[in-house]
Amino acid sequence: MNKPLSKTIVTIIFLMLGSANASECNRNASTLEIRDCLVGELWAQDMKLEKVLNEALNSSSWVAKEIQVSQKSWSDYRDTHCSAVYALSGRGTIRLIEAPACMIELTKQRINTLSKYFVTH
Repeated sequence: MNKPLSKTIVTIIFLMLGSANASECNRNASTLEIRDCLVGELWAQDMKLEKVLNEALNSSSWVAKEIQVSQKSWSDYRDTHCSAVYALSGRGTIRLIEAPACMIELTKQRINTLSKYFVTH
């Protein structure tokens, strides 16, 4: 699989694990507990991104096609970049934390970028 942490897989994992609140993530917990919490946070950030993307498309309809193309490119970048972060750790379990953390960071950046340039306040 080229994109081990694609949105579909993340959603499936989240649904299997139940809802994890990012504010409840305990950095002193086990690797798997932290991963579960981060996957929940990633799901929440993806939902925020979807909302902001829809707002951007509605607020800036004259450039909607460009926004959609850039979103696809950004999504491909995020998945590929964070897959590289995952692979960098080899077989170590830290990758189970670093990969979703990477995706959360990039997703928050994308939310800010879309809001800044395309959402009318």
